[in-house]
Amino acid sequence: MSLTRRFKNRNLSIIVTIIMIMAMFPSIAFAASPTDLANHWAKVQVGDWMDKGLVNGYPDGTFKPDNNITRAEFMVIVNGAFGYKEKATVDYKDVTADAWYADAVAKAKAAGYFTGYADGTAKPDSPISRQETAVVIMKVKGLTQNESAAAKFTDAAGISQWSKGAIGATVTAGFMNGYPDGSFKANNPITRAEAVVALSKAMNKPAPTPEIPADDSKVYDQAGTYGPATGSITVTGDVTIKAKDVILQNTIIEGDLTIDKAVGDGNVTLKKVVVKGNTYINGGGTNSVYLIDTQTGKTYVIKDSGPVRIVASGTSDINQLIAQSSVKVEEADLTGKGFEGIIVDKKVDGKIEINLVNAKVDNFQVKTEGVTVNTDNNTTISTLVADAKVDVTGKGTVQQATINASGVTFETKPTTQTVASGVKEPTVNKSSSGGGGGGGGSSTVAVSGISVDKTEMTLYAGGATGKITATVKPTDASNKKVIWKSDNEKFATVDANGVVTPVAAGTATITATSDANSSKYDSCVVTVVKPTEANFVPIGNVGIAPDTAGDAAGKIYAEYKLVAGGENISLVEDNIKYIKVKVGEGDWQDLTANTDATLWFNVEATRGVRAYEVKTNDGDVYTATLNWDKEIKPATWESTGEEGTRPDTSDAYVEYKLMADSKQVPLKASDVKLVALKDKEKWGARELNTDPTLWFKKDNAIGNYEYLIVTNDVTIYRATLEWQGGDVYTALAEINDYLTSEKYVYANAPRALEGYLTTLGINVGAKSDYAALDKIATGGKNRKTAVFYDLNNNKPNEGYDLATLTTYFNDMVATRLVTEESMDLVNNAKNIGALNGISYVTMLLERFQTVSYRTHSDIPVADKVSILQDLVDRYEALGADGRVAVLTEIIGIRDSNTDKQFARSQHTTEALAAALTKIETEINNRLTITSVTIADNKAYASTAAGTVRVLGYGVGINLDAVNKGKKISDTTSIVIELYKGDTLLGQQSFNEAGYSKHGGASQTSGTIDAGGQYKATSWDNSWSAKINDIPDKAVATVQYDDGTATAEKALSFTEEQTNIFSAAQAVHALFEDVFAEESALALKEGVNQDDINAASALVKAVTLNTTQNKAVLEELITKAGTLLGGDQKTGQETNIQMMQAPIMNAEDPVAEESLQTEDEIEVAPEEANGNDEMTTEAVVENEANEEAIVEVDEAQAEEDEEVAVEAEKAEDISEGIQE
Repeated sequence: MSLTRRFKNRNLSIIVTIIMIMAMFPSIAFAASPTDLANHWAKVQVGDWMDKGLVNGYPDGTFKPDNNITRAEFMVIVNGAFGYKEKATVDYKDVTADAWYADAVAKAKAAGYFTGYADGTAKPDSPISRQETAVVIMKVKGLTQNESAAAKFTDAAGISQWSKGAIGATVTAGFMNGYPDGSFKANNPITRAEAVVALSKAMNKPAPTPEIPADDSKVYDQAGTYGPATGSITVTGDVTIKAKDVILQNTIIEGDLTIDKAVGDGNVTLKKVVVKGNTYINGGGTNSVYLIDTQTGKTYVIKDSGPVRIVASGTSDINQLIAQSSVKVEEADLTGKGFEGIIVDKKVDGKIEINLVNAKVDNFQVKTEGVTVNTDNNTTISTLVADAKVDVTGKGTVQQATINASGVTFETKPTTQTVASGVKEPTVNKSSSGGGGGGGGSSTVAVSGISVDKTEMTLYAGGATGKITATVKPTDASNKKVIWKSDNEKFATVDANGVVTPVAAGTATITATSDANSSKYDSCVVTVVKPTEANFVPIGNVGIAPDTAGDAAGKIYAEYKLVAGGENISLVEDNIKYIKVKVGEGDWQDLTANTDATLWFNVEATRGVRAYEVKTNDGDVYTATLNWDKEIKPATWESTGEEGTRPDTSDAYVEYKLMADSKQVPLKASDVKLVALKDKEKWGARELNTDPTLWFKKDNAIGNYEYLIVTNDVTIYRATLEWQGGDVYTALAEINDYLTSEKYVYANAPRALEGYLTTLGINVGAKSDYAALDKIATGGKNRKTAVFYDLNNNKPNEGYDLATLTTYFNDMVATRLVTEESMDLVNNAKNIGALNGISYVTMLLERFQTVSYRTHSDIPVADKVSILQDLVDRYEALGADGRVAVLTEIIGIRDSNTDKQFARSQHTTEALAAALTKIETEINNRLTITSVTIADNKAYASTAAGTVRVLGYGVGINLDAVNKGKKISDTTSIVIELYKGDTLLGQQSFNEAGYSKHGGASQTSGTIDAGGQYKATSWDNSWSAKINDIPDKAVATVQYDDGTATAEKALSFTEEQTNIFSAAQAVHALFEDVFAEESALALKEGVNQDDINAASALVKAVTLNTTQNKAVLEELITKAGTLLGGDQKTGQETNIQMMQAPIMNAEDPVAEESLQTEDEIEVAPEEANGNDEMTTEAVVENEANEEAIVEVDEAQAEEDEEVAVEAEKAEDISEGIQE
């Protein structure tokens, strides 16, 4: 269908609108057929618009299609085309109220597709660029940004970042195109013709709806908008909103929706939301929950304190509202059912007030006492059922009341009422106020005034914030919300709580206005003064604050002085009015001044920038920052093994050195500023030694001692010394001294070290696990000695501490017990059933996966785990028969030993490895690749079918190479792959049809396509890994019921076969370009006459005589020439006659070879059929050809229809090529 024909069916109302707005368009002319459109690429679209009166030409008889269009002119067209009527306030510097385009700019701003420039201008008379046009169309159509689509253009690097997503989105949606040279020219002004074409597409083509997957439960705990702008998303679970100012849109909730009490008195908006479960409103305030075009089922209002307001608008439908706390129900601009039913039940402590505003409620039921229902004049309740005492106030209408309880009162009598037997008639109490709130109910309390706690405030630029407090009068006003605003935010800003932030020197008025009544307000004038800038300069002192320092007492500090203008500013308490500090983006806090003139900075403070504001008693104000970038580095105490007596105190000590980053940190008085020890929450300085180590008193109590060390360059270390007492220290020293030294003797280690272990509290007694190792000593091997052997090999460089030694020792004992248990299981098994599979290996694997030490019997634990896991994986990969064979082999290996036993656990795993290798080899030897040939695809080269196969390979395999009796039916998977080196070119898998037909055979073959398949006007490449090179290796993988077998075969091809392949690829590349979905554009940009000549020459080199193939290729080359245009088709005639299809000839002896071996393979490769599955077929059968012809005939009708559709597409494409 042409563009002109398509426009005839469009909505006439849009046409009328555009006719009206085009009166404002500067193109005021009356030429019916502009002279400059005769040969223009946009002739059809522009002509169609002119025929319909959508645009006009100029008085001189031209349209000037290549002239620019201004931003204002473009806004006029867009507003009319898309029906934008709402206006926004316009405050652009260059748009005056009397300008002809002022109305258009106001509508564009209200519609949201135009925001102006950062300098406050709209530039209405400037030409609109192509990238600006893309942004407008994206916003108007609600498209999703798509930067990657813009990257395809040759000038993508020059596209502005802000427009890339819009350009990609509009191009993907088909509303705009690039140029024939592959560029987009984003910065170029869009022409009048381009604007008409782009807008006509946007008007008449719907925006693509994004496919959004379903999601699980969601929690929204941050303010913001959630859900897609268009389309919808489905949440399969529950949704919880836990923050105010959340907007949830275009969402289907399969579960429940909860507006959590964390929302407080904040707002929540639901826009086009469907809740299929229940809705729970536990949070919100007097201006809180807005339901726009939203559907809910049962909706519970359960708020602990204060009322909540629910406003329904648009098509909203609230099937049933169950109020268990006070609520204000309001309907505004409602077209849906609104609040169909309301039930008041199970009240929260206190009274429940239901306020109905402009509401139409079908059914209202009160089931609990203490309820007041306030109705305004516009409220109607169709049916009210009072099962408990209730006061109904206001001027609303109750059409039918059913009274089932005494004590009911009305301010306005129901139209009709029914009173149950034994129930008192309701009373009617007229309100003297004349409003909606009598009869015992509560009425709205208006705001009478508002005042702020200060009318003037002085702050300092870059310094601390200030706080203004507003008081709303009277104290019981219904709406006490205050709106804060600064009249000059370049000097000072204010947040919703009245906190003022100084920005720059100047004056701003901060106003607090009542949300309920904008005529009630009060103001404070804030003067922002530029303070004196100062700097904190480190003095170099590090100390511990004395007890007189208040909260800072006992903390380690670095000392800084405040310097401004070359002078020191004294920070002594008597000189300072205040010091304020702010860390990062946190709040300002007051800081207590010191007893001297400097700042004491806590060295344990978190890293980051701190801002300070200092005001002296003289009124001078200083601001400064301090960037604390010191990191407290972790360090450890390592025993030197030395002991001694301090000469000054005669205290016995043990010596430790401080280690950090594998280096010793010297602790001499000349090296460090401070060594501090923490006592409870305070630090205390420790006397420095005359050497670079720490002398630790040997009679110190057992416990952990935390040190902080500050070096002369203010590097800070933290280290904890774990002191176990003098005896423990000695025992650890002896063990560390014995291990990894000449003292260590394998056989003597238990006797030498057991006593020290006892001193350390490690259980080596008669009833310990360690003692149990004596009972399992085998073959003269003492497992206790093996434990100490592992302790020796795993000793840390710095020696064992108590915790590490205890962990390693217990872990090693447990491991030795498991290895013996594993070996006993194998040695005691009378048959393979008693082995319980390879549980003796899995118990070893589980044990070694949890050990804490590094090596076991000289083997790295990681290697042990890897070896054991590999054995388990190989065993589990086998089928039932293979596993039985492996277990039988293990028993045989064991029984071949003299005593029919394994002496070590290692021997049992070695036996499993040997058994697996033997059985896997037997399984693998069943499979061989018998041959690989080029497949003859002649049966699919048919002009009638419009289909031609280019090239394929046939791979034959034998599943029964060593006569094990395995058939195709014994397999669960057969895969054949072709490789070039290590690169996978293509693969095929055996399909269900093959199993059904050839399950009893022991040989099969598969075909793998080499180039794709040409069908009608498209090139079909459905392969996951298309073969695009000549393979040098075939690999077959077969999963039997008892294991997996793999076979490989190296491939080589003749020169003729190589030429066939090259020709096939050349033709394939040509056809793929010519008949791609956007064929015309691709051909115009990427294919030329030389390409076709080169493809023809390659095919010409291959001597083939298939007449059908030739006819098909002639048709393709002819069409390619046609698309190239005119004379080029004639230039191809000679080459067409020479060109042959790169497929094996019907008489080619290679193509006729069956895939046979010495065993007479019964099943051979079926000729390639274009499917992604392996096919099999008997060599002598011609079923494949017959079936293919039938399938082609059945598909011909569908093919013809597709051709017609493609032809129509081609017409549309040709119209859009020039843009």
